[in-house]
Amino acid sequence: MLFRSDLSEEQLKTLSAHEASNPDGMYVVLSEVHLDNVRVMDKLDDMFRGYEDYAPPVAYIFMGSFCSSKFVPTAEGVRAYRDGFERLKFMMKGLTNHAQQGTRFVFIPGPNDPGPATLPRTPLPKYLTSDLQDEAGPDGGDLAVEDAAGAE
Repeated sequence: MLFRSDLSEEQLKTLSAHEASNPDGMYVVLSEVHLDNVRVMDKLDDMFRGYEDYAPPVAYIFMGSFCSSKFVPTAEGVRAYRDGFERLKFMMKGLTNHAQQGTRFVFIPGPNDPGPATLPRTPLPKYLTSDLQDEAGPDGGDLAVEDAAGAE
């Protein structure tokens, strides 16, 4: 076995059922998604539009770091970090097909993101991402945005 799995029999049955009911399902995994970088944001927009017009994936897994520099817990650092998620939120407002298909957006913090430097990483603090979780999607709040622990 190349990859080790600690899934229970019940979890394996659930996974099998989901895979069988969605044979074309796809997950998009991205890392080092620097939301403060204009080029990254342009490429994200291109990617979202491509999937929006074709077939939205089951989920996007965004792995940090979400900022090109280390998070600094000052008023300016918090504002700069939140601005990136604000830009992402407005980009996600046009994803009608994603919302209809139930696409999920999962965010896993990286080494430059806020929080303790322990593994596994703790979810991003709600005060930095709450607007994205509450207002993402065409009608505000209709896209499933999750933290690393899977809690919406």
